Amino acid sequence: MLKAGQVLFVPGTEKKFLYRLNTGQIELRWPIAATGQDEIETLQAGEYFSLGFLDYHVCSAVAGTDAAIECLPRGRAAQLAELDPDLKARDGVETQREFTHRRETVTASASKALPQRLAPCLLVVARLNADEGRDPLIVNDEMTGPVPVVCTYLATDVDSLGNALKQLSDLGAIELLPPRGVRICDLDFLAYIARCQEPASHDQAGRVHQV
Repeated sequence: MLKAGQVLFVPGTEKKFLYRLNTGQIELRWPIAATGQDEIETLQAGEYFSLGFLDYHVCSAVAGTDAAIECLPRGRAAQLAELDPDLKARDGVETQREFTHRRETVTASASKALPQRLAPCLLVVARLNADEGRDPLIVNDEMTGPVPVVCTYLATDVDSLGNALKQLSDLGAIELLPPRGVRICDLDFLAYIARCQEPASHDQAGRVHQV
């Protein structure tokens, strides 16, 4: 059972289950690059989600109301689709969304350095932390641990991710918290970096960012 506002999963995390919403509402939220805003789809009771072809989520799922969900093995999707045509249709919707996400990710990767691609991920986690009543400035080791899911989400490797985190730390946007974890020092500066088309620097920002 999820309480209203509770987060079920966030972008970049592994798809562990196929979900069926039994009661209440679930909001799927994913960023639209062209507008910088989140698009929201509201699911109603009886609908499935967490389908598609990727092994990780490209959107977040937040309970719009108190909601009861059923967790099903992902391997049963094909079998269930034979019994429930709505599941097959839903799989098509989520597959198309993931293809769009992959295309946008490749385009962004070609034009932006990794720190600029990492900054929006940190901002999303900060916003979700705030929505759940947690410290929005602390990012736990889910993104910075030994095998971070964000590596898959950003199509990068652990060493490159570490270098990008170090760059953001050197700029004063974040602080690395050993042994794992990150503290965001300046949300506004992090948003500025996310918008940059060239690697950010103190000169570009015009100021030194401190807590």
